[in-house]
Amino acid sequence: MSRIRIGVIGTGFGARVHIPGFQESGAFEVIGVVSHSQRRADEVARQYAIPHALTDHHALLALPGLDAVSVVVSPDRHLPLVLDVLAAGKHLLCEKPLARNLDEARQMAAAAMAAQASGLVAMVDHEFRWQPERRRIKELIDEGFVGTPYGATAVNHMGLFADPERPAFAWWQERARGGGWLLNSGTHLIDGLRWWLGEIESVAGFTRVHVKQRRRGRDGSWARTTASARCCASARAPTRCCTSPRSRSAAAAICSRSTAARACC
Repeated sequence: MSRIRIGVIGTGFGARVHIPGFQESGAFEVIGVVSHSQRRADEVARQYAIPHALTDHHALLALPGLDAVSVVVSPDRHLPLVLDVLAAGKHLLCEKPLARNLDEARQMAAAAMAAQASGLVAMVDHEFRWQPERRRIKELIDEGFVGTPYGATAVNHMGLFADPERPAFAWWQERARGGGWLLNSGTHLIDGLRWWLGEIESVAGFTRVHVKQRRRGRDGSWARTTASARCCASARAPTRCCTSPRSRSAAAAICSRSTAARACC
């Protein structure tokens, strides 16, 4: 069976996680990498023996034999890249969070559905769906092991950036670029709840910025924080239950009796 020839746009998380994952799987051949910096593109290409180091995604899409593209850049850059990849007839894997707002998400979803109708695969990289424990939760719910789910609570505590002195990705701190804890971590909780319990009918919640300044990852300079470090929401799925995703701890409780889903952080 021939390997899927894939290109990766992004040399941060893309170089640390996506490229090694594709290569170690044995199912992919990474034939090109794109960075905003030629020096960085060359560095990653040498590290992983990738034949093409590029700074223009159009040059990647023009590579002979390219089958698929993985988009691994900040969310503010997703929309034009996703549309161009799908328009070029390539399979697509796009990192989460997919978009900064509903309008961008709807544009990409429409393009993805049109592409899928012509046989292309278009996916958001919600990799936690492949975690054995999450898949087991899905199996137990579908098998009726917990009865009829009426409520779910998901809580996520993570001290990754509790210390404002710890350098972070610049875009994680900027709301306009799609940063913040809700989009970058809360998306995993929301995806899990939708997968386990069905689509959400209505939602209410809030986000909050606690640390007003943080150090940037590249040069250690201080920058104003505009993206949330805390989020809380209560959502309702029409056929099954209320869900309450709270971005503070790695735990999920599925209730098999009627209960109100309370959102408190």
